[in-house]
Amino acid sequence: MDATEGVNQFDPARGGHQVVGLRTLGPVHQDLLHVIVRDRPLGSDDRQVDRLAELCDRTIAAGQPGSGVRQIGDVLLRVGLPHCHPDLDDSSIDEALRRLSAGTVDAVVWAGGAGTRQIRTAIAAGARLRLLDLSEYRAPITKDWNTFYGNRAHFYAGEVFGAGGLGPADYAGIRPIRTVTIPNGLIARADTDPALVRRATAELYRDQGDYEGALWGANPAHRRIPDALSIYEGPIFCYIPLHPAAAEYYLRQFQRVPSCGAT
Repeated sequence: MDATEGVNQFDPARGGHQVVGLRTLGPVHQDLLHVIVRDRPLGSDDRQVDRLAELCDRTIAAGQPGSGVRQIGDVLLRVGLPHCHPDLDDSSIDEALRRLSAGTVDAVVWAGGAGTRQIRTAIAAGARLRLLDLSEYRAPITKDWNTFYGNRAHFYAGEVFGAGGLGPADYAGIRPIRTVTIPNGLIARADTDPALVRRATAELYRDQGDYEGALWGANPAHRRIPDALSIYEGPIFCYIPLHPAAAEYYLRQFQRVPSCGAT
C-alpha cells in the first residue's frame, strides 16, 4: 500500500519512488508483533522491564532502517511511548538478540512468523528472554493507521491489525502473552504473465499442511494459512486490487471471486 501511495520509504522526498500497477494474488500469513526483553536483570544497574512504557529512556533494537519491522516498530513506539525518545539500534534480528543478552540493548522489536527461527535458536542456546504483552496497543495502532491513511483518496474502514498470541508452543519456556497480528499478502505487477499468476495463486492453497510446516515447524497450536476466500475479509487487500488472473483461479477453484470488503 505504501508503494502504491508513494509514502513512507516510497516517498520521493525520502529517496523513494511510487510503484504503480501492483495487484494482489492472495493472503499468505499473519506476522506477530514481538517486543523481547531480558527475563531477569543482568546486575544491580539493570532494571527489569515488564511493560513497554518502562522502555522510555532505554535502548531498543527496532529493526533495520527501511524494513517492515522498523515501520511497524516506529508506529508501536509512537503510540506506546508518545513522550519518550529511546535510543534506537539498527541491528538485524540475530545481532539484536546477541546485544540483548549482553546488555547493550534493552529490548528487541520484531515482526515475524511464530516461532521465529532466530528467537528459538537464542533460547535453545541459553538466552533468558521474555515477551511483553502488547494487546493494549492494538486499538492505538489501528487509530494511527486510520489517521494516516484515512486522509487519502482510497480508504477502507475496518480492522487491518488483528489480535494474536505467543507462548510456549512458539518459544520454549516463554509465558503466554497477547499481541497484534499484521497481514501478509502475495503481490505481483499488473503486467505479470497471467499463467504465472494463476500458478502462484494456486500454490498458496495447494498442500497447505506442507506450507504451514515449512513456516512454523511442528507447532500445532494455532498457526494456519488464511482460507482462500478470506482474502478480502479485512481492508488491507482492498487497497491493492485482485489480479485478473488470480480472480480466474478463485472463480475456477471456488466458484466465486472474493469481493473487496466482504466478510
